[in-house]
Amino acid sequence: SQTSGGYDGSTPLAVYGDITARADVDTFWVKPLSGYTGPITFRLQTAGVSLLAAKLSVYDDAGRLLGSTTGSAGGVLT
Repeated sequence: SQTSGGYDGSTPLAVYGDITARADVDTFWVKPLSGYTGPITFRLQTAGVSLLAAKLSVYDDAGRLLGSTTGSAGGVLT
């Protein structure tokens, strides 16, 4: 949902990437809502869209790896 100040966090936020070359990497940046200290869930889905065996990596604002996972072709990663 949107507010006059932007996204208010009451609904999921979806973004889409595409792979145009074997070495293609899509990068997204998420700024947490002001004052929010709870968890954030990231979900990467290729199921029903492609047979891509995806990799999902999450970094903090200093570039440190917080977690990473890989999946099978046409899967869902969280």
